[in-house]
Amino acid sequence: FFNEIYGFRTQYASGKLDTLVTQKKRVVDSLNNRLKNYKAQIGPTSGEAKATAAMSVVQELYGKYQEETSNLNRLKAELRAIDEELRNIGGGGTTTAPVNNNNREIKRLQDRNLALDNEKEGKTEDEQKQIQKEIDDNVTKIIALSGSKGGGDRTKDADRKNTRRDELVSRKIGLQQEIIATEVNVRTFAGEKNKYEKMINEGGGDEVMLNEMQRDLDLASREYEGLRNSLQSSLDLNVNPENNFKQTLIGMPAEKANPSRRVIMSGLAGFLMLFFSSLIILLLEFLDNSYKTPTIFQRATKMKLLSSFNDIDLKKKNLQDYFLEDGPKNSSERIFLENLRKLRFELENSGKKVFLITSTRPKEGKSTIIEALATGFSKSHKRVLIIDANFANNTLTEKYGVTPQLEQFSVNGQPNAMDKIRAATGSTTIPNTDIIGCNEGNYTPSEILPKNHLLESIDRVAANYDIIFIEASSLNHHPDAKELSKYADGIIAVFSATSAAAQADKESIEYLKSTGNKLVGAVFNKVQKENMDL
Repeated sequence: FFNEIYGFRTQYASGKLDTLVTQKKRVVDSLNNRLKNYKAQIGPTSGEAKATAAMSVVQELYGKYQEETSNLNRLKAELRAIDEELRNIGGGGTTTAPVNNNNREIKRLQDRNLALDNEKEGKTEDEQKQIQKEIDDNVTKIIALSGSKGGGDRTKDADRKNTRRDELVSRKIGLQQEIIATEVNVRTFAGEKNKYEKMINEGGGDEVMLNEMQRDLDLASREYEGLRNSLQSSLDLNVNPENNFKQTLIGMPAEKANPSRRVIMSGLAGFLMLFFSSLIILLLEFLDNSYKTPTIFQRATKMKLLSSFNDIDLKKKNLQDYFLEDGPKNSSERIFLENLRKLRFELENSGKKVFLITSTRPKEGKSTIIEALATGFSKSHKRVLIIDANFANNTLTEKYGVTPQLEQFSVNGQPNAMDKIRAATGSTTIPNTDIIGCNEGNYTPSEILPKNHLLESIDRVAANYDIIFIEASSLNHHPDAKELSKYADGIIAVFSATSAAAQADKESIEYLKSTGNKLVGAVFNKVQKENMDL
């Protein structure tokens, strides 16, 4: 009974769907034909393309229209000026005076000018220019012939007025013809411009109608596809939809629940993460060829290590603030100060007073080490002089704001040399510490320092100070340190823990070793706290 009832209903629904599909198909075909006919009516070019093309033509015509209008206004203004000048000259009457035989030639030239003015109409622009040139030549001849006439001043004045009047009349006739032609051009361009502007408005309407028809067709097509799919689904049913379900395998629950492997998977994932992280860290360490630790540095350079300095923050705290007795000091600060005191002891017991501070690379911390040493020696009541000879980067000169004197200073055998040297020194914020600054530039000491310069009198200067530090540029890029080494008792090389031993560094290290007893040793700077004891 149920199958009969459901089958009857399915047949009835299928019949109605078939009727709806047929009706909707006719609607879709009708809309499609309407769209094709409208496209054929407006042409293969879309309304938008037509409007765009018309807009381009309108812009061109508008430019020509403005040009012709401007030319018309200019011609009318010139015509008004000629009329005004004709009124000022007076009527057509002329003063009777004796004339010579030139009058006949003047009359002929005037008649020729009138004929040439009449010939301008309908000519091209180049031809009109040729005609105007001939008219101007004739006018020049008329003026020359008029000037050669006999008679008194009154006769000549009358002739000049007559000639000028003829010229103005001739030009007036030409202007009137040009005004007529220009007015025709203005009307023509205005009409063409209006026609294409109308096409722009009409093209926009075609596009709107075309889009509306396309939307109607798309909507009807979607409805037709939906009805057709519904009809196909109803025809696929075999009376009772439940009869379409065919069970091919009987489902049974598992006798025992599958054990959970969450702990095993989590442990395996953690182990793999630890393994790969360790592998990456080891790989990075293997590829890192920087000095990093004092032990690696000594093994790579085979130089005497005077002291190592851990990396401290100089942006939040000034270097001199680390030496305050009542200031709180963490372990990093204490390590830095203790190593600085060790370096001070090494320099005091080296038997040398003038130290050249250099490095293989720039930005290794030479200025910071010099400032720290000056502060340390001032704490032990020593007089310190800093000579900034780093022409590549005069950091100390800029920091203390002193006037550069090193390049200009020269003793030249004066008896009061020490007074002159004292005048060249500037003060610093460090107690008992003076500085002589330099300019920054692309030159070496031998190129810029004058004869009898300050460093040649370094022994006199050293007699007034307990210790002197000379900062020089890096060895890899500049020969400054090599040129200045002869003025120093000892050389101290500063190395950064973040640097590596490249070929240029190896050559600079070999030079330092070749200086013999002058090389006091190396200072290892910017070491991480955890690497200080390695």
